[in-house]
Amino acid sequence: MSKEVRLKVPFSEEDINKLNLEDVVYVDGFVFTARDEAHKRAVREQQEPPSGLKKFNINVMFHTGPAVKRENGKWRVCVAGPTTANRMERWIPEMIRKFNLRGILSKGLLGGITSEACVEYGCVFLTSLGGESAAMYSSGIHPIAEAVFWMDLGAPEAVWVLRVENFGPWIVAIDARGNNLFDPITDQIKNRILQAYEKLGPAPD
Repeated sequence: MSKEVRLKVPFSEEDINKLNLEDVVYVDGFVFTARDEAHKRAVREQQEPPSGLKKFNINVMFHTGPAVKRENGKWRVCVAGPTTANRMERWIPEMIRKFNLRGILSKGLLGGITSEACVEYGCVFLTSLGGESAAMYSSGIHPIAEAVFWMDLGAPEAVWVLRVENFGPWIVAIDARGNNLFDPITDQIKNRILQAYEKLGPAPD
């Protein structure tokens, strides 16, 4: 039976080992954001994580591109909804290793690549409810950003440090043992593709 928990960042190994598929998680503390360009910079370009992240002791990454506004010398977070994870999956194992992640907050599904990385490094993937949920998730984010790094990538792609409170709900989609909530779905998709190829026959010369 699934349970509801509230976790404080940084997540501990004990925290994530207690989580099972379909558990509902709310998050307190600091998270950092990353989208496609931040993943590429860290993994493909082999840049080290921004040194300023260390003082926040963050081990949870949030896939989002926040809409922000400059006010009185500070950055106001107008909205920050979760963005789809699967297009970034090729980089996620290295992001987990490089940023010492214990948790990833995102939207959608991730596959075996991430499941294996969660086992190897000790991490969980928490997915959003999906749909038009940006306003709901934004309500758990403090309106003023704590810090920003790699701003040369542009505001949506930069790495933002956000303070969150009762941030959620997030559903455990991949646990620290590599169990993946979406495995039955991906198996069905693979089978459908194979069936389609069988019906279509070989491609013409």
